[in-house]
Amino acid sequence: MFAGKLVGDVGGVNRREIIASYRTHIIKVDETESEHPALKEYEFIEPAVEPGSWKLVGDDARKSSINGAKKKRKFNEHDDTAEDAHEPNTKKKRAQHESGSENQDDGSTTRQEPRGLKWDPEDYSCAYDSVFTVLFAVWKQNGPKWSQRFSTVSGLMKELASGFERVANGTESLEGVRDSIRRKLTAMDRNKFPSGRVFTYLGDLTSQLVGQKLWGVEQTKCLRCGRSARELSSFSDLRIITNELNSVHRNSRYGVADWLNADKIRDAPYKCMSCGAGLVILNTATSAPPLMTFELSNPGIVISSKIQLLVEGQTVTYSLRGVIYSGKKHFTCRIVSSDGSIWFNDGIETGRQSLFEGVMSAVSSNFMNTLDRGEVTRAAAVLIYAVDE
Repeated sequence: MFAGKLVGDVGGVNRREIIASYRTHIIKVDETESEHPALKEYEFIEPAVEPGSWKLVGDDARKSSINGAKKKRKFNEHDDTAEDAHEPNTKKKRAQHESGSENQDDGSTTRQEPRGLKWDPEDYSCAYDSVFTVLFAVWKQNGPKWSQRFSTVSGLMKELASGFERVANGTESLEGVRDSIRRKLTAMDRNKFPSGRVFTYLGDLTSQLVGQKLWGVEQTKCLRCGRSARELSSFSDLRIITNELNSVHRNSRYGVADWLNADKIRDAPYKCMSCGAGLVILNTATSAPPLMTFELSNPGIVISSKIQLLVEGQTVTYSLRGVIYSGKKHFTCRIVSSDGSIWFNDGIETGRQSLFEGVMSAVSSNFMNTLDRGEVTRAAAVLIYAVDE
């Protein structure tokens, strides 16, 4: 039982420092002595953050504690560096500085750092972390508007938007929102959305979030005799980009914008029953989905920064807002802010912080296709586009 005294040179201003100094003391005293199980750490743990210079004692400390508990974080749609209400401001300022954001004299901040999620080592969460990090960055651009837009996509997206609102109000963490959505998915299908130290297939997650609603129609037609089948509901906001869409792309490197344009009319695998000519499939959007998500079976495709969709005679423009990368049984992501800033996030390596990597206008055409971190190279697996404001 702890007697209220620390032996030797053990000490510190917080739990991490005390544990570190205790371990140093143990090594000095007896290198063979094992530490208490309560001090064991996970294989992956966020690096320590240097403590800020602070000291409150007596009545001032008591007042500060009471006032801090009463304060509620207010929603600020321009603050992409949202932290838990109890985290010190020094950490937030350091993260902004290291990632390229700067505080201006008028109080504004440039290159706002997107907020990430901490990976759960007991309930592997990297698929959720990467997707939700991108979606939260999209939502933060205009919370009220994107809450309404998310609600038109699916019931789960509506719940996710409600969770993001709680995060913005300081009443819940992003990790709490993630776990809540995950429990619902696990209850729906334990095989697709398992719990514990097992992996979730990224395609199953994106399909449940954004692939349930159809935004247009599909019709098979013969261009020779004009025979056509009846229209069927089609045009999902989740598209799978295959290696070959039609003959024009078989021997050339093409982009997402090219693929989407060619998908409006593609070759059918059967012949016309009237004249024997080849048929085509016409794919038409009748309303504009707020998000367009693409699964890549061809990681070498040119990742377009913008794509356009023709809806009822009107051109709707979408901007790339995130790329999910896969490799070595782990998912990470890049977030593209509305100003074109590119950020890297990994729930294990960076946790809630994101690292600034550059701007879309200055990187090469294949920069977004792969993600190199040390000895590991991951390939782009999912692209997320959001409709322009």
